[in-house]
Amino acid sequence: MMLTKTKAAQHPLSHEAPRTLLLIAHAQVFTFIEGWNELREEKENFPFGEHAFNFDYLLHVSGINYLIHPNDVPQIVQMIRQGVSELVEFNFRFINRSGEVKTLLGLARLVPKV
Repeated sequence: MMLTKTKAAQHPLSHEAPRTLLLIAHAQVFTFIEGWNELREEKENFPFGEHAFNFDYLLHVSGINYLIHPNDVPQIVQMIRQGVSELVEFNFRFINRSGEVKTLLGLARLVPKV
């Protein structure tokens, strides 16, 4: 079961479905399960021209792939190492193609998707 706390972009009376969260790392796909997460919008815009990207680390949110912030990739690597067997706490940023930054934080178990 995954509980999701997010800002509703729909009419207050409509039901918001939980977001599907997948982590894609070096062509391996992991599912966030048995936890909770919160999605926060940040006020920064990412300067693409000043950073190199590792496209091997993506966050797949409800059908769309986002780049993991380059400074947060080491945390993702650590999550993968410990997340398969236990709940892990996370707080990392991801970026859409227009440079908007969001933060995903929570507690979940990462399970390889087959």
